[in-house]
Amino acid sequence: MRKMAVIFVALACWSSLVWSQGVHERFVGTWELDRIETQTESGAWTLAKTRWGSQPIGILTYDSAGNMAVQIMRRDRTPLSSAGLAEGQSVNSEALALAPVEEKAAAFDGYTAYFGKYSVREVEGVITHQRIGHLVPNQATLSVERHFEFLDDALVLAVPGGIRLVWNPAN
Repeated sequence: MRKMAVIFVALACWSSLVWSQGVHERFVGTWELDRIETQTESGAWTLAKTRWGSQPIGILTYDSAGNMAVQIMRRDRTPLSSAGLAEGQSVNSEALALAPVEEKAAAFDGYTAYFGKYSVREVEGVITHQRIGHLVPNQATLSVERHFEFLDDALVLAVPGGIRLVWNPAN
């Protein structure tokens, strides 16, 4: 009887480990932002109006070593007017310095990015992003938690305030 109990516990631990690795592995890869939604009082999900507009674009990457990076931006960002910053050219730091402050502020406001490490607590349905760098310097080094779920192939990350980001696997 004791052998059976030991075998049962060992199998339970092993299956839990396999399941855990399976959840972790589902994150690994590159994801494209499909939409950002907000929950209405009735519980329905609708497109959110964010500082990135109602149809932002973004990319999210997780690797198997625990590294992550995310970028989200307005789809309709206005190009800077400075000479030397023509569309299709590499960024010229001198021309960027000459761009009007208002244009640089608008470009900054319509974009966010950070990178760091991540860890998954699958029982709680939580992924933690331990930021190492962020576009906004005082946001770097913060850890943020996102509740997650997988809906078919999509990864859904919920943030405080009734907002969720829906990510699809990148093609």
